[in-house]
Amino acid sequence: PSTRRVLEGVTLLEALSRPAPAPVAYTPNELSDFTFFLRFTDGERLIFEGDFGVSHVSHQSDEEGLVLHLSPRHANLKWMGRADELQQEHVKIALVAVRDHDQAMVSLSHLNICYAAHGRERIYGFSVFGVIRGLAASARSNLQLDALLSVTQDGYVNGLELRPEHHVDTHGAMEADDIGPCDESLFQYLLTYLAGIHNPTARAFVLARIESLLVEAEREMGWGDLQRLAADLAEMEEKIGEGYSGYVSQAKALRVELGMDVTSDEE
Repeated sequence: PSTRRVLEGVTLLEALSRPAPAPVAYTPNELSDFTFFLRFTDGERLIFEGDFGVSHVSHQSDEEGLVLHLSPRHANLKWMGRADELQQEHVKIALVAVRDHDQAMVSLSHLNICYAAHGRERIYGFSVFGVIRGLAASARSNLQLDALLSVTQDGYVNGLELRPEHHVDTHGAMEADDIGPCDESLFQYLLTYLAGIHNPTARAFVLARIESLLVEAEREMGWGDLQRLAADLAEMEEKIGEGYSGYVSQAKALRVELGMDVTSDEE
């Protein structure tokens, strides 16, 4: 799936200073308005595919945040292939959300397996590896999905959990990216927007709402603190001078936020 780019070429301070659009009386789709289709493959071999509906939504903790608990739409869904012979490096799932009332489709993600646990049930965990293919992304953060699939010992699919996460990029040389919970309303607005909103005024309002929720998390991570960004940039430039080329793209992002010329970085 292609990532929905937002706030292209807009720094955080510019985003914060933009006038808010006029409010619109618009209610986004509920998460239960969607059917979620999952396709599980091992290389070219189809292991399982089926439809799931939202049974309930929970908020596990401030760290884990929003969790969508989905149940199979049809009883007795079973593996089509031998799950005990999976070649783990080739195992992937594809996720598509389908809005029930008009069948509008949203390609959510392609995820790679990250672990498998075997107990009373088999639990398969999936996440994004390598190239980021998030649901939505600005220059400073992106939304991603993790998934857990539970299967009985005799091969029947019990349920699926989807965990939207908001990844905010680091702006310090020695800092890890912040992975925080995705606000439920943000995920609702995003699914509704990607599935399609016919009224252009409502569509613009929903996009602005998505952007404002991304910006708020980025502001909390210090992307609006120019003094802090300048100090981080100086530290990165020192590292680059020592031969640490891995900081080049991060340094460029900081120069953009600070309003500095980056044309020389592209030569």
